Amino acid sequence: MKRFSRPNKKNKGFTLIELLIVISIIGILATLVVPKFSNVTKEAKIKTDVANAKTIYNVVNACIANEEIKDVDFDNIETLNGKIKKHIQVMPKPKSKQGEFSISKTGDNIVIMIDKEKIYPTDDVSVID
Repeated sequence: MKRFSRPNKKNKGFTLIELLIVISIIGILATLVVPKFSNVTKEAKIKTDVANAKTIYNVVNACIANEEIKDVDFDNIETLNGKIKKHIQVMPKPKSKQGEFSISKTGDNIVIMIDKEKIYPTDDVSVID
């Protein structure tokens, strides 16, 4: 009788059900992680824009202190950018929005904007850091 019976093999590998369960768990975890990741990248782009705006703000203040920039220069963005580029190698491009950084001055207040939206200084960010 032993001659006709199958030898006892050890089963190796996973069954189809086990693989389907693992794949479905990975799919559920992926649906939870992807929205959080996209939110993190959006926040990182906004923080990059704020940091770049702060750098531009500091350069403009330094140029005003050194009398390299006059109030008249704020009327012509090309003249202003030319004077700023002496201190910044490349004018940064916004990451979170389309457009360019723009600089305006009202009285003693300097404001950095992207497409007419104020980026720096904001109400929740201290100007003096």
